[in-house]
Amino acid sequence: IVHLNSVVDVADADVEKMISESVENALDDMSERTLTEARIKAQNLLQSLDQALKLAGDALSAEDAAQIEQHSRALREALDAGVLAAVKRALATLDASTEHLAALVVERAMEDALRAKGVL
Repeated sequence: IVHLNSVVDVADADVEKMISESVENALDDMSERTLTEARIKAQNLLQSLDQALKLAGDALSAEDAAQIEQHSRALREALDAGVLAAVKRALATLDASTEHLAALVVERAMEDALRAKGVL
């Protein structure tokens, strides 16, 4: 039979406090990680948007272009505020408003590829 004796004498209340604090810290860390992931996704979307606008922005209607500009500004503001729910909402809104632009970029890429092969 092996008997284990603690070398450190810690009161039960102190152990409970340490556990509670570790859980709080873990939740804070998870929230920070989720916000960081949303920030990275937002930054990637904004970079892709800039490239897409250079490639096919001229084919957008003035209304679509204005809407995309408004939504990208809202996403930048949400990023500056650092509020996860606002970032996620703005990401979803901008993503939805750029679907037509994404289709235009794909169409142009296909046309360029067909031209390069002499089909067009």
